[in-house]
Amino acid sequence: NCKADHEDIDTNNLLWKLFYTSSRTGDWATCLASAEELCVLSNDKAASDKTAADCAKLFALLQSHRPSFALNTCVATRHNQSESNSFSICLCLLYEADATLSTESGFGTNTSKTIKSEGECDGAVKICELTSRAEVCLDSIINESNNENSRMGLTSRQLDTIVKNNRGVALILAGKTFDALPYFKDAVLAAVCCSNYNGTPAAEKDIDISYLHPHFNLSLLLWREGYKQDAANTWMTARGLGKRGKNSPSSRTSLLRAALEEAINHHGLVRAQQQMHEHGGNHEHIPAWHGRGRLSNSISKDQVYALDVLVLQHAVAESQKKELVKHSRKREQGFHC
Repeated sequence: NCKADHEDIDTNNLLWKLFYTSSRTGDWATCLASAEELCVLSNDKAASDKTAADCAKLFALLQSHRPSFALNTCVATRHNQSESNSFSICLCLLYEADATLSTESGFGTNTSKTIKSEGECDGAVKICELTSRAEVCLDSIINESNNENSRMGLTSRQLDTIVKNNRGVALILAGKTFDALPYFKDAVLAAVCCSNYNGTPAAEKDIDISYLHPHFNLSLLLWREGYKQDAANTWMTARGLGKRGKNSPSSRTSLLRAALEEAINHHGLVRAQQQMHEHGGNHEHIPAWHGRGRLSNSISKDQVYALDVLVLQHAVAESQKKELVKHSRKREQGFHC
């Protein structure tokens, strides 16, 4: 029995390593297979092991673009969990909101925002309800995790970013744009806290989607509402765009033009790679170009560089206006002399 238990532990550890590695590389077929094996192995284990395996399977199902299966699994998983396990319940609620948004049944032709019948409601209403419940769970988690130096402290911060960001998206889907704005702002603050907690300055990061996602949504919302300068400032700060380096041009406009040219080149390259993958016939290992409409981790490099180009075009135009005004004033002063 001891030998069998030891073998089970080894298998369990191996499957978790396989799950983690495959999720990092985007091999979602392997990720899902390892998660399903973990679920089978956890049937005779402690409740915490079963919960962790179920959450891993939900994640893998969503990343494998099987939202209908994920939706059914979410409901069953939540019902089987202890009410005291706020963290796993919060994850399940977020996954269920993702699955609802991703399924065709989530948003039908019915535009009504009211409950249609018992157990059945419009997609936007359901997502609002799920994200609201996730927010309640988050408050409970934060109250339980007061030690900021603990690993749970960082996890709470990361979850705070996701919950606030997804709540903002849900409110936009429900047509409550004004109400969504403070949630995106709070999500941005939480993301910055996570970045500082990890000890890596945001400008030195590669494209970290978990960090950029709330900045992306806030910037787009501000831009759409006409606050283009605020949107540009938010996104450029998050991306470290237009920062002066050792060999940077002396002119601010020249600096921004150089950044814009680089962003255009990056965007063109990513688009070319995307098209090449799309025509290659193998979509299994290229998750970056999937996830349209997802609440979590849904922005791709294509979208990131596209927003880079958009805000830098605005920044260059505004910088040119300022330089023109400054030049005109100098000429006027010269004439007065």
